[in-house]
Amino acid sequence: MLMRKVSKWFNTDDRCSYIVSLGILDKLSEYLTNVHGPIDENTSAVEFVQHAVSLVTAVVRVTSRRSVHSVMRV
Repeated sequence: MLMRKVSKWFNTDDRCSYIVSLGILDKLSEYLTNVHGPIDENTSAVEFVQHAVSLVTAVVRVTSRRSVHSVMRV
């Protein structure tokens, strides 16, 4: 049981590292910085922004958990 949790943890960690190494977060940052004014009428833009923010939030949560765990080990 513990091994499954550990492998899932590394798998998630690897995915976050991959997302960062591809520059996806940088590209999302550039896109979101250029969004000005209301976009309520453009449903595809609204959905994209919502999903982009969700992705960034998930990556931040995973990396913050990892840093908390690494500090606890020291």
